[in-house]
Amino acid sequence: MPVSIECPNGCRFSAPTAEIAQVLRCPSCRRGLVITEQLDRSVYAAQFQDAHSSDRPDDGLIRIETGELKVHVEDFPPLELQNAAPPETTATARRDLWTQRVKKRLRGRQEATRLFAWGLFVLSVITAFPPSVWIWDWSRSIDVQQTLPRWVYLSILMLSLQLFNACLVRLIPDWSSLRGTGYFLLGGACLLAGIAAALVIQVPYNPVAAGLQTPRSLQSRAALWCLALVCLHILLGFWAFRESFNWRRTEQLFRELFPGTNDSVVEMPSQTA
Repeated sequence: MPVSIECPNGCRFSAPTAEIAQVLRCPSCRRGLVITEQLDRSVYAAQFQDAHSSDRPDDGLIRIETGELKVHVEDFPPLELQNAAPPETTATARRDLWTQRVKKRLRGRQEATRLFAWGLFVLSVITAFPPSVWIWDWSRSIDVQQTLPRWVYLSILMLSLQLFNACLVRLIPDWSSLRGTGYFLLGGACLLAGIAAALVIQVPYNPVAAGLQTPRSLQSRAALWCLALVCLHILLGFWAFRESFNWRRTEQLFRELFPGTNDSVVEMPSQTA
């Protein structure tokens, strides 16, 4: 008749009465056990071997009274698990710990992406200020039959692209959208820097100023405005590339530590998480 043995961690397993040895090994904890007392007719309590190393007989055997029979066995018996779930292995616990760390960092990246989207929105508002003033003055003097200069249309195009990228990183918070927005900001900074450098040059005929239809009296102010936008584009572009690199590196490190991981483990956590 098998008896039940309960280890200090609450794991209970069974062993035949004729094969109870002095030192057992818990199939869940994988530690040696020493039987200390009988809890019931067929249930025995045990403690870890290192806690009772001084109580062992010299012959390395034990004699346990089990009803009508006294047994004394030298070999470890085959054990089977009953009602105790095995504890998590070290690898599983380590994987869960790193999973929580990765999701925490991704939540931080998500908050930074929201703030970055607001930064793009502020940049579009700043970009829209000069053309808005010009359009307001133009609408009040519509009887003069003037047309809007080309630099106004260029400014409207740029602020439209800025708003588009702000919506992109807000609706699709991912390292790829941040990297794409970073390239857009870098290209915009190069374009504005070239325009500013061309407007600074004072020559009788400036092809850039003529192409943008910028008055000669406003070339210096336009160049300063372009330089200010260049600084803002560079700052936001650096921010976008930095967040994109950290985001992608976090996912790569997790997959290097745990190859074969499902993509759902490192996907972007929901806003309610």
